[in-house]
Amino acid sequence: MTKESPRLLARAARHPAPSMDPTTAPEPALRGILPSMGIRAGDVDRRSNLTPREFREEYLKPKLPLILQGEVEQWPAYRKWTLDFFREEYGQLEMPTGVCFDDKQSLPMADFIDYVLEHAEQYAESSGGEIPRYIEGWYFRDEQPELMQDFRMPPCFGDDWFKTRYPKKIAPNATGILIGSTGSYTKLHADGQYSHNWLAQISGRKRWMLIDGHQIDPVFKTYAEAAGEYEGIDHPDMQAFLEKNEVRYRECVTEPGDVLFFPSRVFHQVVGLEPSVSLTHNWFNQSNAARVYWQMFKLKLRGILGRD
Repeated sequence: MTKESPRLLARAARHPAPSMDPTTAPEPALRGILPSMGIRAGDVDRRSNLTPREFREEYLKPKLPLILQGEVEQWPAYRKWTLDFFREEYGQLEMPTGVCFDDKQSLPMADFIDYVLEHAEQYAESSGGEIPRYIEGWYFRDEQPELMQDFRMPPCFGDDWFKTRYPKKIAPNATGILIGSTGSYTKLHADGQYSHNWLAQISGRKRWMLIDGHQIDPVFKTYAEAAGEYEGIDHPDMQAFLEKNEVRYRECVTEPGDVLFFPSRVFHQVVGLEPSVSLTHNWFNQSNAARVYWQMFKLKLRGILGRD
């Protein structure tokens, strides 16, 4: 029998998951036709102590995802941001909850935390069921600025030009907290504004499928579709496309303490394997600045022309 390290045991104690009988409640799986019709190209690298140069040359330039280890465990958020913490400190705040980017329903944080735990128990007993509601993005920077002190951007990622070189009047609130239960699901999409993304897994685990945009861009006819505003688990044109084209994807599971990086225009699908808290941040630098500024110009022009 493999002996668990004290570090892993301590981490499990800080971030316990609800007990689950694997014979009655298998782990939630990736959805849709891509996992069955696509080609699994391998796992995502796990690295630690990367220098900015190593990150830039080995992952950012070649547009490869990466799981960075050894960062989150140093953050106050890793010790503080439990479900109980959010219930006690922010229980009365109204949270935007949704399913796959559909219309939001506001719930007090305390009620939503109860919902998360109840759904996890139901999942364990029933082997699934409907997709649960999910805090898909609580963008807390302006109204709860104290939480910004509980983490930092991993140094190897370099500068965040949304903070240093983007017009402040229109700079996006690009830092959000995600909270969901077992089976919480984010359908296949690419993040807006052509930004890069990193996501820190504070507690719980998530399963990911990651696909470079150039492989499936022909399926998406508009930018809105690429940003996730379309019907169904997969795009209606996806099956016909997969019947004629090979699509390779990478798969990984983020564990507590992991930071997942994926570059601009990487499509991703995510499913929660247990109740989880994550921190997500969109950013850009010289590597994708042209695309980000071009998108800013198009959005500004649409506003001037009165188009949605």
